[in-house]
Amino acid sequence: MTEGITGASPVGFFLGEGDLMESTVSDVGLGTTSMAVTGAGEISLSDIIQQPGLALPVMSSNLQSNMLPMAIAGFTTAATFRIGKRLLRKQINSVNRNIVKPVLGAGVKL
Repeated sequence: MTEGITGASPVGFFLGEGDLMESTVSDVGLGTTSMAVTGAGEISLSDIIQQPGLALPVMSSNLQSNMLPMAIAGFTTAATFRIGKRLLRKQINSVNRNIVKPVLGAGVKL
């Protein structure tokens, strides 16, 4: 989710630099000026605190463009864990019975 919305890993989100800024770009040939956002590739918590007016629209745009891939990834992850848990049921029970229960007690399970 963090990579889809902010473009950064969870560690990069919390420890990343605050490099988000807005700059003026002028085209001398056309005689026009426009505003450009730099540092929007990875939004960090520092960016949100320093420039919330720039960070939140970029995050909203990332969410809209990455919603389908994030939904598919969430669905496939949940399905994979469900299938894996069923396939490894005997092995997990063996670990719980032979290792976890004697060491940690009956209330703890893997």
